[in-house]
Amino acid sequence: MGFRRRVADLWQPWQTGHALLAIPLGLIVVITVVDVLIPGDIHLGPLLIVAPAITPWFAGPWLTGLVGALAVVAQALIGVLRDPNELFSTNHQVQIASLALLSLVIVVFSRQRERRRRQLE
Repeated sequence: MGFRRRVADLWQPWQTGHALLAIPLGLIVVITVVDVLIPGDIHLGPLLIVAPAITPWFAGPWLTGLVGALAVVAQALIGVLRDPNELFSTNHQVQIASLALLSLVIVVFSRQRERRRRQLE
């Protein structure tokens, strides 16, 4: 499948999957806001992995990657908003790297699933 086909797939008519995309995006926003507002000894940032983990149920690897990237940005934003120096702490860097790595693994599995589905068709 070529690049043009992938771009064309992004602009398909409204589908149920588009509405379901609001769920992981909403989770990213809610987890980020709550994590910034609660006391500093409670960390909800690791829960951001839920957003890219549920995205393959209704979206392909491209949207899953986008949600994963947004979750990584949200994790970094949490570090900056809590304490600008916290972004450079080992703990926060490990959280960001872990989230990025797990998101990548989810995208790879999503891509493999899509490829297998096309083979079966």
